[in-house]
Amino acid sequence: MRACNTINGIQACINASAEGSHAECVALVSLASLLGKTGWEEQLQPLDNVDRQEMAEGEEEVELLEEMACVLQYLEWQEGWWRMRGLCLGWEGIPEANTEGLHAYAEHQAAL
Repeated sequence: MRACNTINGIQACINASAEGSHAECVALVSLASLLGKTGWEEQLQPLDNVDRQEMAEGEEEVELLEEMACVLQYLEWQEGWWRMRGLCLGWEGIPEANTEGLHAYAEHQAAL
């Protein structure tokens, strides 16, 4: 559901940008004829659906990369948390045989 919302939001931005681009192009054409400036129209092409789709795919990829970076940051934090647990902090009163097992488990979890 979150991915669909993200995609819909990106598509709405693309549509708004395309509409704005079209309006700007119309304004430039109107002004160019008034000012006698011609020939630039070949350089400035309107966006078509393929261009919009490519923009959407690019923005989706950026969103995914940002989400992946957040996941990596969380996993690095989690590794540190397990390593701290492996130092037996807060394990007072637990038998040594149990703390060895807890330490091994914490190291295993940190390595994941």
